[in-house]
Amino acid sequence: MTPITYRPDIDGLRALAVLSVVLFHYQLGPVPGGFVGVDVFFVISGYLITAIIAGEIGRGSFSFTGFYDRRVRRILPAALVVVLASLVAGYFILLPTAYTTLGASAGYSAAGLANFYFLWNTGYFDASAEMQPMLHMWSLAVEEQFYLVWPVILLVVARLSSNSPRIIAGALAAIILASFATSVAILEVGDPKIGFYMLHSRAWELALGALLVFLPRIPGRVFAEVLSLLGLGLVVAAFFLLDAESKFPGANAAYPVVGAALLVWPREQGTWIARLLALPPLVFIGRISFSLYLYHWPVLVFYRLYGTGEQPGTREALWLALASLVLAVLSWRFIEQPFRRRRGRKGVNVAVGSTAIVAVAACGLAVATSGGLPARLPPELRKLEHYAAETVTSQNGRNDCFITSLHKRGVRDFSEDECVDIRPGRRNVLLVGDSHAAHYGKALRDVYPEVEFSQVTASGCRPVVQSPDAKKNTCTRLLDKVFSEYIPRGDFDAVILAGRWSAGNSARLAKTVEQIAPQVGEVIVFGPVPEYTSELPVLLARSALRKDNGALVDEARLYAQAEKATQAVSGRMQPLGVSFYAPFDAMCEQGRCVATTAAGVPVQFDKAHLSYEGARLVIERFRSQGLLASGAAAPAGASQRPAATAQPAASRK
Repeated sequence: MTPITYRPDIDGLRALAVLSVVLFHYQLGPVPGGFVGVDVFFVISGYLITAIIAGEIGRGSFSFTGFYDRRVRRILPAALVVVLASLVAGYFILLPTAYTTLGASAGYSAAGLANFYFLWNTGYFDASAEMQPMLHMWSLAVEEQFYLVWPVILLVVARLSSNSPRIIAGALAAIILASFATSVAILEVGDPKIGFYMLHSRAWELALGALLVFLPRIPGRVFAEVLSLLGLGLVVAAFFLLDAESKFPGANAAYPVVGAALLVWPREQGTWIARLLALPPLVFIGRISFSLYLYHWPVLVFYRLYGTGEQPGTREALWLALASLVLAVLSWRFIEQPFRRRRGRKGVNVAVGSTAIVAVAACGLAVATSGGLPARLPPELRKLEHYAAETVTSQNGRNDCFITSLHKRGVRDFSEDECVDIRPGRRNVLLVGDSHAAHYGKALRDVYPEVEFSQVTASGCRPVVQSPDAKKNTCTRLLDKVFSEYIPRGDFDAVILAGRWSAGNSARLAKTVEQIAPQVGEVIVFGPVPEYTSELPVLLARSALRKDNGALVDEARLYAQAEKATQAVSGRMQPLGVSFYAPFDAMCEQGRCVATTAAGVPVQFDKAHLSYEGARLVIERFRSQGLLASGAAAPAGASQRPAATAQPAASRK
């Protein structure tokens, strides 16, 4: 067994690990696999913790109280301060729903169970995870859970083997193989989130570091240099070759884990890579790496939660990274170091640490159970956020006519009897498209009570004729019915095609119009709506909370893409003589889009979809322009959008 001594190169390896994570999260540089820095940390932790425990077992001085005293003083002060600071920041920055989520995740994080919380609520690479200030605490939870069981395992194996390094190494090798096989199997046939977040699929990474304690030193200078170079190559390759789409951890985790193990493995002679990693700047970053890891993620997420929700640009990201570094230095100097040096009765330290865990966890859970302390905000802000809970399904009014992932049987859940209903003596109109068509359903029926509307809409299903070799799914099957069955019957006086159009799919829309125009009295196309970087009601509430007179909403508008798509679709429709109506023009004048109705209701309930009130506002304006006017010619917006509503490109977001 190799005795433990301080190695500056391990601090340098810590620096590489934490910097890769920061660069990945802040999107600074081409490091799509920077998240594997956490795996490097696991190897280092497994090695250092096991070396300490094994040394004490060999000397007969190991005690659980002493072990947990060191862990409490090393981890809890800095970690719990970050959790508390996040709760305080959330009090002033977050709306009730987000604060509720933060409270729950903070409670689990303080208790060392963050990995379970995120397992049950979000994947690490999911879009929703990007706005969770405590997401990074999952890895700390895995280590804390490892610390609970690892001393027991080592103590039992050591006693059963008479502390034989060979037998202990064999037992660790068995653990590594079993955990690695479990990780691979989970990714192939199980829930990938379990493989990512859970200790049993990550234990092999920590155990591989532990195994190094019981292996002989790497002999010879040349052999040591080769293995070090190979180790660094594997770690760096993982930074650049893996990404969020890679199956992970599983077999892909072997690259950073084995690479880190080769760098940590003690050797008889120093190597040039060890000297490189021992450079003072890297060593310093390595020493503050724990605090830097703790602070870098909440700083980034709170910046986004306070603003538009978008990832910061390069300049802002660099300033945020610098702020994280400053906080890390302060945390290391005034929290980590004093508590690590603190002496006193070990049992008292463990008891105080346990009490602190319960207290901080209770604070977080109190925030969660209170619903995010809504009373701290004015009623109008709480009401605004309430609108963000709406969905296209809930405000559509005919849910069986809008098929989503909630309809488990797909196209078989589509109710043809209810949704395609021809009424003789009335004007019959068919609404076809995706969720950006469905959000007009109820408003059309309310604004035009004299018209009979049929509706065939499905999530993510733009209403364009599919190619014969298109993959059969809910969308293609519904559109086959529309274009091959419903429209050719000749029962409809008009067909409305609406969707989340982009400039790129305007050509396919034009081909669709050309195909169906001879089969129906009138073809009507609704253009795209303006979109935002975050849910509009939340942006409005944040803007009011910041008292910025709507500046945040202006900053979050994505005018350019809606304007570009509107122009592309309008240009394609004009020579076809199609009635084209532009929601962008109906909602936007003089460079600004309406955000609320006269009654203060947001016109959109998320980043793009119209609320019922917003849809009604648009449809009423379309009616004033001649939409579905019997025998009326196409409105001015059909062939040429009114120039007065166009916004100068230079002022658009």
